Amino acid sequence: MATSSDYIPRADGDFNAWLQNLVSNVTTNTAALGLTSAEITPVEEATTDWNNKYAANITAQSAAQSARQAKDDARTATESVVRPLVSRLQASTTVTDAQRQSLSITVRSTTRTLTGAPTSKPVAQVDTSQRPQAPPISSIWRPIHARPIWWSSTRRMPERLLTTCCAG
Repeated sequence: MATSSDYIPRADGDFNAWLQNLVSNVTTNTAALGLTSAEITPVEEATTDWNNKYAANITAQSAAQSARQAKDDARTATESVVRPLVSRLQASTTVTDAQRQSLSITVRSTTRTLTGAPTSKPVAQVDTSQRPQAPPISSIWRPIHARPIWWSSTRRMPERLLTTCCAG
């Protein structure tokens, strides 16, 4: 098993690119790397075997994906034809429950099942973890300086209060 510090890539595509680069450079620079053709020949043979089997694997995977897609499409088409037929059989009064059972389709119950009164009460739970947080009250409420208000329609507001009130 390769470790995370292994120089050989784990994924097949990455390994293939790495191997092709290695073999190309080793073959081109045999003498400069201090290697002999006897040392390179087994690597080239193994690379040829890898190339053939890797290509066959890619082709097989592509064929398997195509076959799976064709199978899924055929199932969808078949279900769209079968469902209306089964619905017609379910609605038919001439089809017996024994026939439905032999066809492996749902045998509907002819009696209703009564359910008793609930034995427990529902318990509500409010999740407040996702609620937006309100800003502090001090940032919303600003002090308002109130002045006396005269509600009486019969009395007139004294002039000193009127100038104090409306002067600003």
